[in-house]
Amino acid sequence: MISNSCIKNFKNQFKIYHRLMNILLKFVRVD
Repeated sequence: MISNSCIKNFKNQFKIYHRLMNILLKFVRVD
């Protein structure tokens, strides 16, 4: 079984990656 701390860390990392992807997409869309 996966410990709760591992799940929390994974969720936090996912949030950070999601934020970075959104920022990159904004830069790419700007012409």
